[in-house]
Amino acid sequence: MKNEEKFELLTSTRSLPFKLGKENRIAVKVIDHRGNEVMTVREIG
Repeated sequence: MKNEEKFELLTSTRSLPFKLGKENRIAVKVIDHRGNEVMTVREIG
């Protein structure tokens, strides 16, 4: 896979697949078009 293809995977509106850790939590981060960021940690299950 080329570097450009890898970068495209990271600029999507969807997460890459991952395994849920033993803590059963995920972090959700949103960055708007101006570069403002907000992040929250959510319990799963």
